[in-house]
Amino acid sequence: MQQAPKHADSNRCGAARREWLANQEVVACTSNGPFLQVCKPMPTVAANLIVHNEEHVLAECLRSIEWVDQIVVIDAGSSDQTRALAASYGAEVAVVPFRDFAAQRNEALQRSRCDWILSIDADERVSPALRDEILEIVRSHRCRYAGYRVPIHSWIFGRRFRWSGTENEVKLRLFRRQQARWVGAVHERVEVAGPIGTLSGPIWHESTRDVEHWLRKAIRYRRYAVGDSDGAMLAAFGMLARRLLLHAGFLDGPQGVAFALLSAWEAWARRLDRAEAFTEVTNGWHGLLLRVARFLAGAGRRRSSAVRIGQACSAGRCPGRAA
Repeated sequence: MQQAPKHADSNRCGAARREWLANQEVVACTSNGPFLQVCKPMPTVAANLIVHNEEHVLAECLRSIEWVDQIVVIDAGSSDQTRALAASYGAEVAVVPFRDFAAQRNEALQRSRCDWILSIDADERVSPALRDEILEIVRSHRCRYAGYRVPIHSWIFGRRFRWSGTENEVKLRLFRRQQARWVGAVHERVEVAGPIGTLSGPIWHESTRDVEHWLRKAIRYRRYAVGDSDGAMLAAFGMLARRLLLHAGFLDGPQGVAFALLSAWEAWARRLDRAEAFTEVTNGWHGLLLRVARFLAGAGRRRSSAVRIGQACSAGRCPGRAA
């Protein structure tokens, strides 16, 4: 893992301490009167990830956070090479049986030792702009916020979505370790004690690669079905209208329409608590809808963001890697 750069202000701490400071990796100095300079350790950043069978996307994520001081990975019992891959990047890996999402994230939080926490998922990448912004903020000693929201730029079915309800997505992803905790079983959120700011640099999110990937995610969440048959169709049409019309999902092209159809179907299935709807999707109208969605998702499909980001890395422009 790359070491944090020495702070430019270290030479101001006085000749008597310059030799000692030259060997320190993270030191900052501030003025405390006309003659006295106060030096204290730089704030540090830990990246937290919760994973399960993520070897196909994890490497690029880890490359984008090589600049942090600590990487904590909580694995729910992967059967692939996820743990070995994480360890090869210097991550501290622990196997913790899955209970719920908040519990997994709190486990990572408890195992972290740094001042700040950057929460990121395996299918996400930290953009260079966000990396630079985080380093400037946390190492300045002038930050008055307890946490920061971060814009999320999503790729769905190989296309960068700018509508469909994803256009204004921001999430609280950077926060002080001692002032935060996670709550919520499935759509978990972090509660932070203190004021919240907003950053401009984005996280790049490979949300859904294809229809099969979407289906696997839907099956994973089916345990949280509502079981309200009276509102099933209303929920489906409401979701369809929200994705396509309210959030102008049609402007995301055929992929936007496919995403709206699948979101509506998922809302219907969850309301009915129809576990078979998530597993027997090749039969009847379920299968027909899935085939239509697969056709739309692949229509004029661009190269997937994973491919494009991988090529950018080969050209020296990988998120988190110096150009």
